Amino acid sequence: MCAFSTSFFHCHGLRKDGANRMRNVRSSMLLITITLLTVACGIAPAVPYYTIDFDSFDLAGGLYLDVPETLTFNNVDGSGINVTIIAGADNRVYDLLKFGNNPNATSQALLDWPWPDGSNPTGTTIQFNKSISSFSLRAGDFGFDDDVPLEITTFDAQDIPLAQDTVIWNASSEPPFATLSVTAPGIRKVIYNSGGFYKNSTFIDDITFVPEPATVLLLGLGGLALLKKRKTRTVE
Repeated sequence: MCAFSTSFFHCHGLRKDGANRMRNVRSSMLLITITLLTVACGIAPAVPYYTIDFDSFDLAGGLYLDVPETLTFNNVDGSGINVTIIAGADNRVYDLLKFGNNPNATSQALLDWPWPDGSNPTGTTIQFNKSISSFSLRAGDFGFDDDVPLEITTFDAQDIPLAQDTVIWNASSEPPFATLSVTAPGIRKVIYNSGGFYKNSTFIDDITFVPEPATVLLLGLGGLALLKKRKTRTVE
């Protein structure tokens, strides 16, 4: 029994903290149970999606910012997935409103092309350290030239092509940008390309992915292990 006074409040706080831990443990167990049951039944579990946009880059009021040819985003929004974007030519992040003066494109986006003249014959590569089951991005420009087709191709861990999506984006196409998407198991790499005379001179934005269920399960198990470790330390 706790003596009344400050020690009462200390013990009450410990009990409240313990109750919160138990709720977190139950939540983690529920996530794991639901994931296991849905996988076992062949039902795709409802898992969150994660998005990389380029609005966090500080352009300091300018039109664009030169960024590294290899961009790495670790553990995107706590997903457990590291994403690496590898330029085929030259990465820049642009202020779309300043560039195109179009109210349908007001965010910041990535352009992998060497200005003012040049080429990017290989496209932009997007790699994942763990498998994902769904991928999408938005792409396009401001009608300056023909960029047919916009295209994404997905690959597995052995670099074997999985699936592809293409969109027509001709000289008269204007924002909002087109969405390209693929759903396939085991995606580890995506290559984005656009056609036309100025190959790959199009903007990329809102890179979105869904982890495979196994990754979500591991996240739940990891959270449970961390809670257990914290609880053990408290008892000790």
